[in-house]
Amino acid sequence: MFDVHVFSSQTQAWNSKVALLSLSESENKFFCRHDTCKQITIGSSLGWVDLLRGILVVHKVFDEYPVIKYIPFPESRPFSPDKEESDAPQYFRDVACCNNMIKFVHIESHDPCCTGNKDWKATTWNRKLSWGDWRQRFTVKVDDISVDQSYSALLPELWDSETGKLDLKKLNFYTPTLSMCDDDFLYVMSKVNDEDDKAWVITVDMKHEVVQAVAPFSAGDMDFLPMYCPCSFPKYLNMTPGDPPFFPVV
Repeated sequence: MFDVHVFSSQTQAWNSKVALLSLSESENKFFCRHDTCKQITIGSSLGWVDLLRGILVVHKVFDEYPVIKYIPFPESRPFSPDKEESDAPQYFRDVACCNNMIKFVHIESHDPCCTGNKDWKATTWNRKLSWGDWRQRFTVKVDDISVDQSYSALLPELWDSETGKLDLKKLNFYTPTLSMCDDDFLYVMSKVNDEDDKAWVITVDMKHEVVQAVAPFSAGDMDFLPMYCPCSFPKYLNMTPGDPPFFPVV
């Protein structure tokens, strides 16, 4: 048994209730080793995300008896609960939620031991709490992502004189971040060289395999684990017709 403590903004008081555990034997092994990386809200439910293993969900926290359930990640890249991973999962995975839809991305790289990779592919999945499994959305290889030549002014280092195109494989890619909006955008932090102070956020439209936006920021001597988190604040802004599209990152 576990206790759930809920604060009411109406009564300005805390309320405690018992949460029931609904896990199989195999799920319970993951539960005992669960290492929370981030939290998400899924309607009236709360999720604690372990990017290596899955999501612990307190289902319907406002019910009299909330239920704790477990959502494993897609089986295409299973992780053993008895295996330790060398790299932090934030380097190659992210989870977000939009309109009760859970979104998951996994980055596979040519050299999984290296945190900055030039050769990679990203796969996204969606899932609702009522579904029995994940549904794959898109798999995109970095070689197949088209880049408009207008970005050459920002990143001339990407120019490939042999192909006459901008090549994303000239960038070192690090942590992925999923959009919290109802779209298929993936944000990836990148650098031209590992030692550079300047970093770039590349917005990739997974559905159309195209770079949608590029934005620079000063990374300084930060490590490559995310020092930011996505938010849905821009959707509350009044955007008048004709305004250029806004791609929120943090």
